[in-house]
Amino acid sequence: MSRRVVVTGMGAISPIGNDVPTMWKNMVDGVCGIETITAFDTSDLKVHIAGTVKDFDPTQYIEKKEVRKLDPYTQYAIAAAQQAVENAPEQADGKADEK
Repeated sequence: MSRRVVVTGMGAISPIGNDVPTMWKNMVDGVCGIETITAFDTSDLKVHIAGTVKDFDPTQYIEKKEVRKLDPYTQYAIAAAQQAVENAPEQADGKADEK
């Protein structure tokens, strides 16, 4: 039996936007998400710039008590996945549309 994966919605947490419409607008407008790293001291490193997520509030997607248990990358994945589910078309019977 073969299994199929179908992408039915989109979500994004990125250096240029924390949702798909914002990210898309910033991408089209040529906004750069790369900036000087300020989260930690980079004086001993060769690299001093990075694309970092800004203004992300994980409590929009995850209960506050759970946020402390999850690393930021897991929080981003949960948020983007939740956005994708909310963005996905739904039929009256609760099942996603098949295309």
